[in-house]
Amino acid sequence: MNIFVTSDTMFGRENMLSLDSRNYSSTDEMDTDIINKWNERVGYEDTVYHLGNFAWDPFAANNALQNLNGNIIIMPGDKDKALLESISLYPNVKLLENQIVEIPALNAVLCHYPLEHWNGKTSGSLHFHGHMINDMKTDINKMNRVNVCSDNWSLCPVNIVTINELIADFNEVNND
Repeated sequence: MNIFVTSDTMFGRENMLSLDSRNYSSTDEMDTDIINKWNERVGYEDTVYHLGNFAWDPFAANNALQNLNGNIIIMPGDKDKALLESISLYPNVKLLENQIVEIPALNAVLCHYPLEHWNGKTSGSLHFHGHMINDMKTDINKMNRVNVCSDNWSLCPVNIVTINELIADFNEVNND
């Protein structure tokens, strides 16, 4: 079983079509492509932590939830009202009630928003966040903070192992 993180997929949101990373002619085309990319990486038994701003409207939320692989754990973002109306219909989807979640097994803290301070920061705990679309993927040079907005990762969830490898490579280059 693999563990992935992502955020800000914004299924169904027309405004997202104007982003350079989303060169689509319609939200249907965008949603279909994001679902296909997700399913190419994520298997049925994998877990995906989605850190907010999942879908713009109930139709898009239902379409995505019906078609995405994996056990999806969603931390609602500031634009997830449509998702909250649909989530109870899907047994593979769980809603995180807390806005900041610690996962000791991953040595990680999750939040939709980027945090300046979090439990374990000074001892190497990673902070995964969303909300900052088209902003830098990592703030690793300043802190162990990683922006997992889907637009920063080819519109796909990113594997925790991949992030840990990137951090190890960064640390090796900067410690030489």
